[in-house]
Amino acid sequence: MDIVETSLQRILKDDKTDLAQVAESVGVSFSTVWRWREGKSIPRRRQVQPLLVALKDKGLTQAGIYTLDARDESN
Repeated sequence: MDIVETSLQRILKDDKTDLAQVAESVGVSFSTVWRWREGKSIPRRRQVQPLLVALKDKGLTQAGIYTLDARDESN
C-alpha cells in the first residue's frame, strides 16, 4: 500500500470512531474494519456505499477510500 495514509485510515484511527459500529453498519466483521484501518486491505466495491453512509458525519468521500495506487479487487 502507498506510504500516504488514506482518508479512510485516518478516520478509522480517530479515537471517536467506533470500529464495531462501523462493521455492523457495513455488514462486515470487526477484523475487516481493523484491516482497513491498518492498511492491510481496502473495502470491496459493494462495501463502499454502506461505508460512506456509516462515516458520512466524518466527511469521508469515495475518493478518500482509495489511494492513488488503488488495487484491483481480486475477490
